[in-house]
Amino acid sequence: MIHKIIRDKVYIIVKIFNLLMGYEINLVINFSNIITYYVPLSITLIISILAIFYFIYTYYKTRKLYSIFLSIGFIALLVLIAALLSIGVDALGLSITPILGALLPLFISLAIMYLIIPRIWLYYFIFVIIGIILIVITKTSIPVIHSIAGLIIIIFPIYGVIKKLYSWKIILVTIGGILIGIGGLALAALAMERPILPLETVLVLLPLILLLMSLLFFLGFYFITKK
Repeated sequence: MIHKIIRDKVYIIVKIFNLLMGYEINLVINFSNIITYYVPLSITLIISILAIFYFIYTYYKTRKLYSIFLSIGFIALLVLIAALLSIGVDALGLSITPILGALLPLFISLAIMYLIIPRIWLYYFIFVIIGIILIVITKTSIPVIHSIAGLIIIIFPIYGVIKKLYSWKIILVTIGGILIGIGGLALAALAMERPILPLETVLVLLPLILLLMSLLFFLGFYFITKK
């Protein structure tokens, strides 16, 4: 009975949204999809919006470039989540999907480089630009570039703690990096039609991975940069 009420209410909300937006959202209304797909992705969307506004505000207060890098990373995540919510799993087949999946770790890792080893961040910024160009030219470069950015996200926060540059809370970013490594590579491989996991498994894990990853990234950077 409760499931039926929830389905009916969601169906009404979706129909109203369709009328307001002028196009149809590709939704299969059932309770399982709501819990495992739309709820975590919707929460991730909210986290991304909050993160973007927070880091833009942080840049306004501090004029530190890491805030811009984080904002760009979360904007890429926001676009990806919006696509997954609006057209469903068909978003995985879009040509822009693997690009968005790589932009997030690239700019998150750039922010880490800026914060932890600031003397070489500019050189890494050049790598990021070259990486973006390569991603646009050929998708085969995505796993390599994604892996390099992922390793920086995972390893460098640990280095920052060991060197006592930041508190242990930055390890939240490392954990988020592990998650983005798993989800990002699976997503990129799927979009390139070389899946390392079955589609059904990706669809179950991806929304939860994106939710936990976005939350860990936001909290990790929030705790170490708040004044």
